[in-house]
Amino acid sequence: MKKIAIILIGIVSISTASIIDLGKTGHTYPIQEENFYDQIKEAAKKLNITKEGLEKKIKESVLEQSKGTTDLPFGTKVKRYSEKNYQILPEDIVNPLGRIYKHKGDKVLLTTPKPLDLCFIDGTNMKMLINQITYFDKVVKKQSGENARCTYMVSNRSVLDLNRLYSPRLFYPSKKAYEERFMVKSIPTYIHIYKEMKDFYSFPMSMFKHEVKTKWKKY
Repeated sequence: MKKIAIILIGIVSISTASIIDLGKTGHTYPIQEENFYDQIKEAAKKLNITKEGLEKKIKESVLEQSKGTTDLPFGTKVKRYSEKNYQILPEDIVNPLGRIYKHKGDKVLLTTPKPLDLCFIDGTNMKMLINQITYFDKVVKKQSGENARCTYMVSNRSVLDLNRLYSPRLFYPSKKAYEERFMVKSIPTYIHIYKEMKDFYSFPMSMFKHEVKTKWKKY
């Protein structure tokens, strides 16, 4: 810091020493430009922006982004079905020569080298949310192994508190794009992805009004 100050003083000294008084011609006027920092503070006052207000807006924005949404219906009965792990391309894929390799809307078969477990759950009711997490934690271990964990996609609840309370589980705010990507049809749904296949397990939301005993047959 001292070195910087010395350099600045040196620059000012050199600049001052090289100033030549050329006199003046015509009218002269005093400099009345307002301090730039004062201008910012004045503009902030007109917009009613305060430090506290800005912090509040940032917190509200973060909270809103951390909360998942869904337009999907709640499940009404237990369903299980399997299908190939296809993804419908949202846009054209172009090769290095500029030619279209795959067209928007084409189905592409994906291969997963390591099993992946996704759980789409709803957080409207906190008690039912806890019951969903407790149930799927056990189900995933029985399906994929003791060390397996589900990646939770949560709608209608901020994931900030969940990630703190349930670490090291992973919770993400569910969005329509994720539901469409994995072809989810109702909430809650558990998806087990392995090799070129996806197994879907959907459940009635009503079963999570109470803690659910895990009776699971590994497929």
